[in-house]
Amino acid sequence: MEVTTTLKKIIKAMREHPDAHTICLPGGQGSGKTSAALIILINHALSHPGFDCYVAGKELSKMKVTTIKTFTNIMKDFNLFEESQFKSNVDYIFSNGSHIRFLSLDRPGAYKGNRSDCCLVDEANECGWEAFRELTDRSKKVIVSWNPNFRSFCEDILMKLPDTVTVRTTFEDNEFCPENEKKALLQYKEAAYDKDGNIVNQEFHRLWTIYGLGIPCKAVGAVYTNWEVGEFDENCKTIVYGADFGSNDPSTLVKVGIDKEKKLIYLNELIYERGCGSNDLIKLYKQVLPRQHLVIGDSAAPMTITDLRQSGINIKSCVKGRILDEIQVLQSYKIIVTPNSKHIQEELDNFRYADSDTKTTLVPGNDHTLDAMRYAFMSVYRAPSEETFIIAV
Repeated sequence: MEVTTTLKKIIKAMREHPDAHTICLPGGQGSGKTSAALIILINHALSHPGFDCYVAGKELSKMKVTTIKTFTNIMKDFNLFEESQFKSNVDYIFSNGSHIRFLSLDRPGAYKGNRSDCCLVDEANECGWEAFRELTDRSKKVIVSWNPNFRSFCEDILMKLPDTVTVRTTFEDNEFCPENEKKALLQYKEAAYDKDGNIVNQEFHRLWTIYGLGIPCKAVGAVYTNWEVGEFDENCKTIVYGADFGSNDPSTLVKVGIDKEKKLIYLNELIYERGCGSNDLIKLYKQVLPRQHLVIGDSAAPMTITDLRQSGINIKSCVKGRILDEIQVLQSYKIIVTPNSKHIQEELDNFRYADSDTKTTLVPGNDHTLDAMRYAFMSVYRAPSEETFIIAV
């Protein structure tokens, strides 16, 4: 059997650091990092009777056509797969009593309290930090794989922990990467640089950096560069909630903490849901919103705001100013985003100016949580007193 360079690199790192709790596998597209991790887990399950392992992802429906499909193919390639031993297609029971179980992190009851010998979290940057932590803290060994298409807790927290080892791989480490996939990735590189290696196309440079090299790269002309991942300060002077509404676009609710003296903004994502009507939003708000705290909603949806107010939610319409002027104010603050707020992090990384030189036009579409933040913040910024936003008036 021919072994990929990716697999060799991971095995080497695990042997050199046997006491490391977490093995981080950031990598580019087609690097074969998930396949390599699954091969390691299958081998361990076969050689260690009673081995108990979880393989997790954001959504089980997506895992069935990605991670679970890869697992099944590997087992079949080695003539190990027995349909009768794959219970409900989520729990494979080996003849020696070992288990490899697949679960999603979008259902809290599926992962809380689960203890294991090892846990693999695939596409971890798409999973929330709290769900990730709940599962992995109870595991003796953790393997984490992701493609760094946006900055997340994987880079800001996991890779900085002292008991973590990082193995970064690319498609060049995978001898079995399909030729058409290699060709597509190399076209990014060809379009990004001139013959001397100078960047001639910023977007292709970003695509090559992320998907070709497996390295995070901000969107060219990113609007917000003044942010980092951290904890929400519940003791900050002002806390208000911002809401954006959509049908095809997501409806969002963001908890916003503001410290004008220190010029700090704290953000925590509470709701990011598509296809929500007023009744859906009322139910969601009442689940996550502290009673009587003020919500500043998008004034472009007056009927929704009326429906929410009539249900007892303390909400009022925002007053909109010139967006570029409001963004300029926000850029003068430091923004702290909670680890669990993955959509906020993704939008902060990808919301950009259409022209990074003049900065006069914005590219729409990556700003649903950021609009909610702006509505809430500007309401406080313009107000004569911050105190009015802490409780109902």
